Amino acid sequence: MDSGQATAADPRAVLATDHEPDNAAIESLADVLEQLEATPDNVPSIRRQIALMRELGMTDEVQATVLKLASLIMLDEDLWLSHLDDLISRSPRPLSLDSFLDIAERFEQAEQDYLSLAMLLRHVEFILMCAGASSPSLAATEESAPIAVSADVTELLQGDTARTMLAAVVQRGQPLLAESHLLWQPWLESEMQSLSGKEGPERDDHIAYLHDMFLSRMTIPHTEFDSTSSAYSTFCSEYAPHEYESRLVQATETAQLAKNKLSGEKRYGKTRQDFEQEIAYGDLATKGPSYLAYIKWEVDQRVKNPKQTSSPSDSALIRGVFERAVAFFAHAAAITERTIVPRVDIQPRGKGKGKGKGKQRAEERAEEEAALAEEATIRSAVRAYKEAEASIWARYTSWMAEAQEPTAETHTRAVRACPQVGATWARLLKEIELQNSPVEEMSTAFERALALGLLTEPGAPISDIVDLVICRAAYEVRTEQAQVSKTGDPSLRLEKFLLDWAETRAPDLLDQVLLLVDMPTKARASSYQLVLLRAGIETRRGDLAQTRQLFERAIQRSDLDWPEAVYEAYIQFENVHGDLGSLLQATTHIEKEQEKVTRRREKVAQQQMEQYHMAAAEPAATEVEVAAPVEAAPEPPADETDQQLKRDREHTTVLVTGIPKGIDSSRIDGVFQDCGHIRETTILSSDEYDTDAALVEFRRAESIPAALARDHRKIDGQEVSVSMLWRSTLFITNIPRGMDDPELRKLLSPYGSILQTRWPSRKYAEHRRFCYVTMDSPASAQNALELHGAKTSDGFGLTVLISDPSAKARRSDAGATTLFVGGLTAKTTEQDVRELFAKHGTIRYIKLGFDPVKQVSKGFAFVDMSSEAEAQAALQLHGVHLNGRLLKVEISDRSRAKKTAESKATQPPDAFAEKRGRTVRLLDLPEGTQEGLLQQALEKVVPVKRLEIFAKGRYAVVELVSQADVGKLLLRPEPFIFNGAQITITEPGRRPPPPPNESTPATATATATAAPQSALSFAPRAARKPKAIGKGRHAPAVDKALPPMFVASSTQDGADKSQDDFRAMVAAKNKQREAKLTENREQAGEKRNARDEEDHEVKRQRTE
Repeated sequence: MDSGQATAADPRAVLATDHEPDNAAIESLADVLEQLEATPDNVPSIRRQIALMRELGMTDEVQATVLKLASLIMLDEDLWLSHLDDLISRSPRPLSLDSFLDIAERFEQAEQDYLSLAMLLRHVEFILMCAGASSPSLAATEESAPIAVSADVTELLQGDTARTMLAAVVQRGQPLLAESHLLWQPWLESEMQSLSGKEGPERDDHIAYLHDMFLSRMTIPHTEFDSTSSAYSTFCSEYAPHEYESRLVQATETAQLAKNKLSGEKRYGKTRQDFEQEIAYGDLATKGPSYLAYIKWEVDQRVKNPKQTSSPSDSALIRGVFERAVAFFAHAAAITERTIVPRVDIQPRGKGKGKGKGKQRAEERAEEEAALAEEATIRSAVRAYKEAEASIWARYTSWMAEAQEPTAETHTRAVRACPQVGATWARLLKEIELQNSPVEEMSTAFERALALGLLTEPGAPISDIVDLVICRAAYEVRTEQAQVSKTGDPSLRLEKFLLDWAETRAPDLLDQVLLLVDMPTKARASSYQLVLLRAGIETRRGDLAQTRQLFERAIQRSDLDWPEAVYEAYIQFENVHGDLGSLLQATTHIEKEQEKVTRRREKVAQQQMEQYHMAAAEPAATEVEVAAPVEAAPEPPADETDQQLKRDREHTTVLVTGIPKGIDSSRIDGVFQDCGHIRETTILSSDEYDTDAALVEFRRAESIPAALARDHRKIDGQEVSVSMLWRSTLFITNIPRGMDDPELRKLLSPYGSILQTRWPSRKYAEHRRFCYVTMDSPASAQNALELHGAKTSDGFGLTVLISDPSAKARRSDAGATTLFVGGLTAKTTEQDVRELFAKHGTIRYIKLGFDPVKQVSKGFAFVDMSSEAEAQAALQLHGVHLNGRLLKVEISDRSRAKKTAESKATQPPDAFAEKRGRTVRLLDLPEGTQEGLLQQALEKVVPVKRLEIFAKGRYAVVELVSQADVGKLLLRPEPFIFNGAQITITEPGRRPPPPPNESTPATATATATAAPQSALSFAPRAARKPKAIGKGRHAPAVDKALPPMFVASSTQDGADKSQDDFRAMVAAKNKQREAKLTENREQAGEKRNARDEEDHEVKRQRTE
């Protein structure tokens, strides 16, 4: 039965039939199990569960629960011994091999916790009982009788397995200098017993093994050297009489170093043997100081001899003293804690007012108070022991660090041993940070410290949790210092927690908490969430006037992030708590403020348009569009200014909900066609809802007020809602390389419905990892800001912000203000460049060319100044020395990309042919296909280097990494499905013509389809039939290209020629002309193809 089953077991169902149930214990156990369902790793609850299960006789469940507890913390030796004894006694006889190995594994697990002599002795005893051996040094008890084992166990222990297992146990006990002989002696006696039954060479080998066993023992410092020497002398006199003298001399020389370590090394007037005697004859009160002095003696290597400033450090002995010390303090804490007597609630013995009843109750209260005081004293002593143990673990890890030994495992053992001491957890967190471990490991350790419940249980010192939190906070400061927001947390999680705690748990402190929360910060001052929180608290407190004042102040703020939510809450408040007069007054105020909000938004939109017009007037600031294929039908010409403007979806889009299923986008356009020019209409359909929704994007922001007036209009008899998606679009960057659209949607789904995602094209920049996500409401977008700063799988903090198109508009005029800086060294940093250029004006941004693989600068940077005048002033830095090099400073040349493209265009034709061999076309793309999403889907099949969509032709050109990928994609048996449509994949030269318009006649379409189209939109001229050569009076000139037979015949007299020879000559001549015509036509086509490819490459380079 595993630990999970033990936790979820019904106590009434597993009670033994012969055990009388205790209803109170059963109910208590049921409560504990219910608590563990919520906090499964809570150590106090698990300990309580074990005690109740033992009281109810649930032995099997106790075994599983103890193992669960052992996986969380270290157990003291008494709990381990009780668990092992129950496991051994309850195992079926004869003991099977699986049961034997399971028990052996439990012993191994127990010995990894604390160094315990009792545990090691029990392990030795178990091995000998299973092997059928006896040892006079072990007490002859009923439990130490041989255990009946199966034939498999007997076969396993007949070889060297039992000897190896015993040797491992004895080796673990070597640090016990005064008690290790208690482990070694039973092993020796079992070997001597095995020797008595052997003869011949096998006996000689066993005697040689015993010699090595004695000599190995002589190299280990222990207090029973005399007994070991005496035993070896007896053994040699009996089994090696001829080598007696030489054997004992060898043993004496071998033991010299170990004896010197035990009693020869003296510091501060003491030796190891002196400390061992103090500990052996000490009690619980004196052993602790002795161990502390012993540790100080071991780690201080100064000796009495002044000529020898230090002695060689024996790390095994030092480690052994530390292990013994922590085991002692842990055992002392355990036996002290067991002296706590469980309290029983004293029930009243009667309701009468007889004589002596009051005196009796007073005595009972006094007894209870005395018991509580005694329990507090005991728990204080337990705490002192655990703190002492924690300090020893700290010194242990410090010594290991000084000795340049790995400390990670010791830190982990320390928190398992002292999980209730916050300083121990803090040291573990620092070790994790020091090792540059992943942030997930830091988070796991921090959460595990809290999940155990020992730092937060009643009576625990508050300093423990403070130590832990401060250490974690300091780590966050060190790792996130550059990303700390000075505006606060937009989700107000701390404020929400603090207000909820004060209102429910500490109402006396609520006023002070409100004063703290009301302190102005940028995040709180403009947050609608704080307004609703404060209004709710004041309403529950009955201060309606204060609530009304809060709403009035809030709706007058011009920077309120979601005023509509506050308006709705204010009206709801007046409907419930106000009268008709206050409701009408609130409505009037809200209408006035709503008009102000509308004017502010229109003003912002107007400023956007003005900035866009300014940007459109500057040719250098416009973006270069990739030319569409020539066969694609052009769009109707629009206003030239609109073509120059960048899209502003956030301020030019409305959401239309409640649309009937299956409606066409043209029907929606008909509703809004009078509002302004519609750029795009996107239908949002989902099987989860009975109706559809749509995003209608206009060309200009001035169209939005008229579109909002279409709210509650009916489309096909069904009323629809029209709302503006203001502050509902998120800008997300630092997205992990492996995250695609479904994973991003899954990440954001807890915060609201996702209407649309817009991924950037990667055809010009492979490493663009950002996305625009449109949520269903401003509240959903605001809640999603909780993800800002969350760590990704790449180790970077995720950036989640409300999209601000105005920021992009402000950057669009970066023409003559951007400087190119060359000649930088590899060690140049962004700060170096900033300090140099800051003297000449305000720097908007610096983009340093940086190699992420080599972690060095690429030697150039782009510096954007705030004005053209400042950029011109900074040109005087041209030729200045920086880090030993002359700088090149000039205005960034936008024609550089064109020059680069022209230079690349001069590449040999083989480069274009190789690239063409790695290119495929995707046909029949769905309407509105995004390049980013299509590339994500295709990259799940083959690696993609570049992808470009030609929307009018509904096809895409894809450049793959290798020609093998092209073959893999073309020969793929499964169809490629994207957005529910099957995509046709062809080679570059097999592109069909664009879809015909409705006005195109069917015959013309059929004709166009019948003729194959070139990959570069070039249709060769139709071949002309050669004219037949008529009969001439004179013989034609001799053509050396004709066959000899025809040449010979042409030199003869015309009368001698036959009609057949003449016809053959004409046919050969015509065939030759046709061959030349075909060759010329192919050459012309290849030249046009190469020229078109070059032009297309130049256009692509211009956009980079």
